[in-house]
Amino acid sequence: PGVPALVGLHSRYITSQLEAWRVGTRHATAPDCMRDIALRLSEAQVSAVAGWLAAQRPPNPAVAAAAGTWKTPVSCGSEP
Repeated sequence: PGVPALVGLHSRYITSQLEAWRVGTRHATAPDCMRDIALRLSEAQVSAVAGWLAAQRPPNPAVAAAAGTWKTPVSCGSEP
């Protein structure tokens, strides 16, 4: 609830975004945790993650977490 939803998005879109982080054409505020995570994934893992996320149904209704009530498991520069 504290980060943009990826569930239900098309697997090709998710794959392309993870690949963009891997090659550095997409980035976020340092520390860029998505790049760090994407670099750890093999191509097969990217495909598996994208397929799994695409197959999930988003919660209905989707509700964002209140500010300051969540923390990512790794350090992310985009964390509020």
